[in-house]
Amino acid sequence: MESAVGVTVGAVWVLSAPVFLFCAAADFLDRGPDYIPLLVSGLIVGLLGLLVVRLCSFPSGLPVSRLFASVVSGAVAALIAVTVANLATDASVALDVALVEAAATITGTNASTLNAESMSLGVTLFRALGQWLSAGAIIVVLVRVMPHLGVGGLDADGGVATRSARRLAPRSGSTMARLVSLYVGLTVLCAFAYLVAGMPWIDSWIHSLTTLSSGGFSTRSGSIGAFDSPAIEWVAIVGMVVAGTSLPLMFRALRRGDLHRFVRSIEFRTYIGLILISVVACIAWSDTWPTASDLRHSLFAVVSALSTAGYLAGDLESVS
Repeated sequence: MESAVGVTVGAVWVLSAPVFLFCAAADFLDRGPDYIPLLVSGLIVGLLGLLVVRLCSFPSGLPVSRLFASVVSGAVAALIAVTVANLATDASVALDVALVEAAATITGTNASTLNAESMSLGVTLFRALGQWLSAGAIIVVLVRVMPHLGVGGLDADGGVATRSARRLAPRSGSTMARLVSLYVGLTVLCAFAYLVAGMPWIDSWIHSLTTLSSGGFSTRSGSIGAFDSPAIEWVAIVGMVVAGTSLPLMFRALRRGDLHRFVRSIEFRTYIGLILISVVACIAWSDTWPTASDLRHSLFAVVSALSTAGYLAGDLESVS
């Protein structure tokens, strides 16, 4: 049966299975309680995905409406897979909570009602990887799919980074691979930066995943502020600024060694301008002369909001 939606759903479930298994292995090594639920649910999701892929075939011609339906169905398939993981583990016990947490995971939204410190390593890693992989999938869709259709935000001639994405799209898959490699490389650099700043090894890798994806999930209930480290907060600030910057713009600037491309980009100038204006507004709103800590917390809160990461470095009331 020819069905682009079926192939997409099956492919998402098949590709989700290794994530389940990797997190199950991590939880097993950490002597956590969730490695069996993750292992079993991963095998079930993967086998269902294989079955769907075997029953469906990709059509030779694909109209725009069906392509959009395939993209949406892929997101729904990811939502179902993460919901299954949440229900199978100790992450949540209610279906509505599991759905909300799954939606926050695949959309890269720091909206969670769960206690991060009570989760096992397997579940914490699964949530972080979910945000990171979802952000990577969005990059692929926006850069590789949308410009071909002549629709969507990347088709508008609204900035250097937008035009860069459109020019990159028609090229070979090697360009897409380089974009993904840049995303992975930035994540690794962020992890090492957190490590050097004093964050524990596992925490540094998990936070690098949620920083570069601007998802914002943390291993601590108090978010970044729980580490009580200015160095870690500065790493998070830089990481969030990078996460909020156009990946195609960074790719073209680094590939050609032309850092002035950032200055010429109206998109990037507007982004940095909003950060600076917002920080100045926070300082001006304060009744007292701000200290260095106040400036850092103000910058952290502004960057966290504009990049949509949603990290916290302390009490928000202390920002103004």
